[in-house]
Amino acid sequence: MAQRALHMPPDLIRRHAPFVLSLIAGLALWEIVGRNTGSAFMAPLSETLVRLKELAVSGELMNQLASSAGLFATGFALALIVGMPAGLLLARVRILRVATEPYIVILYATPMVALIPFILSMMGFGSPPRCWWCFCSRCFRSSTTRWKARGASAPS
Repeated sequence: MAQRALHMPPDLIRRHAPFVLSLIAGLALWEIVGRNTGSAFMAPLSETLVRLKELAVSGELMNQLASSAGLFATGFALALIVGMPAGLLLARVRILRVATEPYIVILYATPMVALIPFILSMMGFGSPPRCWWCFCSRCFRSSTTRWKARGASAPS
């Protein structure tokens, strides 16, 4: 029975081999580049795993995870509370939609990575800018989705 468990169908191996090999190559590349560059640029995989274990054992990892999850939940909830009614309002009030559509489309098309330096320069570092980033990234999608869906189903 133990020998049967070791036998894998050739189709399964052929199907998953590129994924497994690319994962191993990526991890090896991470270690090699990390060892040959400064730690300010990229830490090696082995040091990253050691530090991850230290954070997990000390309990700091869970504290930081809870903090990040709280910021995400706050920004997401605010975005839904604002974005959904805003989208419905945009779908129903034509003059508001015409006045704000160019700005909403511009902000929606702008990559959030480009907005992060702007947000940080305006709000500094800490929790509020991270919450604001989450709010912005979700609010525009939520309002635009509601606006387009409502606009498609009812004449304005």
